[in-house]
Amino acid sequence: MNRYPQSRDPGAARPRPGPDPGGAAGGREGLSPDDARKIVEGDAELLVKRAQAVAGGLKDETSRTQLRRLYGEVKRIEMLWRSAKEGDAKETEAQRRVLLLKPRLAYQVARQNRLRSLQNTIEPVIDAVQGDRQRFQRFVEFFEAIVAYARK
Repeated sequence: MNRYPQSRDPGAARPRPGPDPGGAAGGREGLSPDDARKIVEGDAELLVKRAQAVAGGLKDETSRTQLRRLYGEVKRIEMLWRSAKEGDAKETEAQRRVLLLKPRLAYQVARQNRLRSLQNTIEPVIDAVQGDRQRFQRFVEFFEAIVAYARK
């Protein structure tokens, strides 16, 4: 005899896949390529505004843990790039690892859908970096701001 009552709908107990309700970007998913370009070109006001919006959707501890893991990789890339000379193998490796943040983030989203708004915000900024050291540094600042606001 089964001690646990079962629903008549076998799929009722399982969460349904779908978009992150009320996404962390203030109801608007993602970041436009134009905004991403502005952030990596130095628009600090937009950087702060968008970081606050994204961090607002990362309230649970699991999301913040995944965010810190990604942030750790971003900081390792930053250290690699800082130690690199113009055009050497370390710089090429740093540029490669920046692009590889996208599949790493996609994997985290597949495991935890709440990070989708983070993915939709970060990926256009990664694309806007375009292998440029200064743009990457602004990306790091953006990521740092997201981590800082997620702690609130």
